[in-house]
Amino acid sequence: GRQMYIDKLSDSRWHVREEGLRQAINWPIQGGAAEKVKLAMIELHDLPLLLQVHDSFLFNGYVKLPDLSHIDGMDTPFKVKLTQHWS
Repeated sequence: GRQMYIDKLSDSRWHVREEGLRQAINWPIQGGAAEKVKLAMIELHDLPLLLQVHDSFLFNGYVKLPDLSHIDGMDTPFKVKLTQHWS
């Protein structure tokens, strides 16, 4: 996996150490989610993707989505919501 060195964890000031601790907890969660979104975008490269915001994809028209459950060992499937208007 990827490594991140957080120098703030060994700082003498408590508030800087606390910020480093928050970064250490948050980094694997957000980094893992971002990696899965990137892998999903690779799988969806042939579809008419208009916009990707955080964990949402906006397509132009009706599309048949491929099975994405195999991406990076995901144990939960992508939740799909079909609407006529994006909101």
